[in-house]
Amino acid sequence: MVEPMADHSSFFRFIFKNALRNERPCSTGLLRPLPSPLKPFVMYKNALLLMFLVLCGSLSLQAQEQETSIVYFALDSDVLSPDARQQLDGLLETIGQLDRWKLDVRAHTDATGTDQYNEALAQRRAAAVRTYLTERDLPTDLVSISTFGEHRPAESNVTETGRQRNRRVEIDLYHWPLHSLNDLIGGLNENGGQFFSFASDQSVAITGADGTTVWIPSDIFVHADGRTAHGDIQLEMREAYTYADMIAQSLSTHSGDRILETGGMVYLEARLGEEQLQLREGGELVISMPTESTLPDMQLFTGATDANGNLQDWNPTGQGFKTNKMATLRIADPPAMPDVRTGMTFFKEDLSGEPIEPAKPRAPVYPSEPKRESIQYNPGFFKKLVMGRKKIEAREEAIYAQKVEQYEARLERYPELLAAHELEMERYESKMDRYREEMLAYEAGLKAQWKAHQQRQREKYKEAYELAEVKYRRTLEAYEAYKAKKIADYEAAVEQGAVDQRSLNEYFFTVNKMGWINCDRFYNIAASEKEPLMVMDDDEQEERVFILFKERRSALNTIRKKDHYTTLSVPRGMEVRVIGLKVKDGRPLLAIREVTVGEIDQIELEYEPRRLSEIRETMASLD
Repeated sequence: MVEPMADHSSFFRFIFKNALRNERPCSTGLLRPLPSPLKPFVMYKNALLLMFLVLCGSLSLQAQEQETSIVYFALDSDVLSPDARQQLDGLLETIGQLDRWKLDVRAHTDATGTDQYNEALAQRRAAAVRTYLTERDLPTDLVSISTFGEHRPAESNVTETGRQRNRRVEIDLYHWPLHSLNDLIGGLNENGGQFFSFASDQSVAITGADGTTVWIPSDIFVHADGRTAHGDIQLEMREAYTYADMIAQSLSTHSGDRILETGGMVYLEARLGEEQLQLREGGELVISMPTESTLPDMQLFTGATDANGNLQDWNPTGQGFKTNKMATLRIADPPAMPDVRTGMTFFKEDLSGEPIEPAKPRAPVYPSEPKRESIQYNPGFFKKLVMGRKKIEAREEAIYAQKVEQYEARLERYPELLAAHELEMERYESKMDRYREEMLAYEAGLKAQWKAHQQRQREKYKEAYELAEVKYRRTLEAYEAYKAKKIADYEAAVEQGAVDQRSLNEYFFTVNKMGWINCDRFYNIAASEKEPLMVMDDDEQEERVFILFKERRSALNTIRKKDHYTTLSVPRGMEVRVIGLKVKDGRPLLAIREVTVGEIDQIELEYEPRRLSEIRETMASLD
C-alpha cells in the first residue's frame, strides 16, 4: 500500500484551522488523507509472472514435458467405456503426483454422418472426458478443449478399423518437472517481491503485505553520480518474518560466527527506469517492523553481499530500535532546507576578435632527376602498327630529352626558391610571435567573461536563497507548533488508554542505505557451550539443509563438505529442526528431523517425496 504524506502547506492549514479539533492520526503521516490520494501500483512478482505465463500459454519458464493419452468411443456414442474410465483414472493418478500441469483435450469422430452432426458429437465426447475429470476435483481452468469432428483422422475412414481409431479423444498432459534445486527453492518463494510506484517529489508511506512500513521523504533518491532522481520511482520490497520466508529466500541469521535472533528481514531496492538508485548523502528512511512484543537488545543490521549481489553476512550498525512515538504518530516530515533552483543561465562566449593563426610557408621540393627507363610511349593499337618500333623509341627519346631539359631548369632555379623560402620562414616566425601574444590576450578575455557570468549567477542565487530562508524559518516555526500539539495529544491518549497497543509493539529504525536490513540481537553463548552440527549426505544430489531453532527465531544455512553439511557452532542442548530439500527425478523431496544439539554426533535425514504445495504447507507450519 502506498499512501501520500501531506505537503507542508496542508498540515499548516490544519494547525491554524483545526487546532482545537481532535483529529485521528492516519497511517500516512498526515493528520487526514489528501482529497485525491495517490493510486498505488502494487504487484507481486509471481503474480506478474503468472499473468505473463498464462498469456503465453505456459505455466513455467522451465522446459515442459508431454504425455498423451487416447480414449476411444463406440459408433455414434459419447459414453465412456470401462477401458476409457480406467485410462482416465490412471491419468488422474499421474496428475496427483504433479505440481504444475495442464491438459489439452482434443475430440474427433469418424466420417460417418454429416459434418455438422460429427462436430456436435465431438463436442459431447470432449465434454464427457472433461466432466469425468473435473468431477474428481480436477481444476476446470487447467483443462482446455478443442473439437475437430471428422477433419483430423488418425487413419483412413475406408476400413472399420480406421473408423474405430478415429472415434477418439486425445488428452495431452503438459507438466513441468523440477530440474534443479533452484527450481524448488524458487517454487517455494510464492510471495516474491512487492512493487510500489510513486512520484520522486512526493513524501509517501509504504506498507508491505506483512506489515513493514517505510516512510520515504521526497527527493531522497539519487543517481550513481549524485544527481537527484526525478520521475516515477519503482520500489521493490521483500519481507521475511517467517521460517518459510527465510528458507524460500535462503536467509541465515548470523553475523560472522555469532548467531542472531531475528525480528524480521526486509529488502528494499529503488529504480528509475532500468537504473538502480541510492539514497542521497545524509538521507534517511524510517522503517517500522511489526512484532507481537518487542525484545531488548534488538538492533539494526545491514546485509553484506558478494560481487554478484548475493547476501553473505549481516553487519551490526549499533543502532538500537525505538518504539518511536514520533513515527507512531505518523508526524509529517519536517520542512526541508531551502532547495533553491534559480536556473542556470546558458553561458555563450563572445568569440569575436579571435586571432587567426598565420599559414606556414611550404618548403620547395628538390627536383627529381628523370629516368630513361621510366619513359614509355604507348600509342593506340593501330597507330602502334603504323609507327613501328623505331619511331616509338624515337618519340620516347624526345620525351626523355624534354623532361631532362625541365629538370635542369628546375635544378638551376632551386637555390633561388630555397633562399626565398628562408626569408618567408623568418617573416612567418615573426607573425607567429604576434599570434601567440594575441591568443594569450584573447583567452584572458574569455576567462574574464566566464568569471563575470559566475558572479552574476552567485548574486542571483544569493538573492533567491535569502528569500527562501525567510520563508523556511516561518515554516519551521509552524511545524514545531504542529509537532508539539501532536505529541501532547498522543501523551493524553496514552494516559486515557486510547492508543492501539500494536503501534507500541513495533521496531523503528532509521536506514541510510538500500538493500537488505535485519532487526536482530546477538545470541550470546560461551564457546565452550556450543558445537557444530553435522548432517550426513551420502549421495551426489545437491541438497539445501537449514537449521531452525524452536525456542528462538534463528535460522542457519549449512555448508557442504565432502560427505556432510555443517553449521556454525550451535548451543548445546538447544532443540532444533533440521530441514532438508532436494530434487530427484523431477520430484521434490523433503526431510524434517527434530534433534537436540549434542545428543547425536551425525544426523541422518530421511527424504520423502512431497508435492510443492505440500512443502509450502509444511513450511508455513514451522513457525
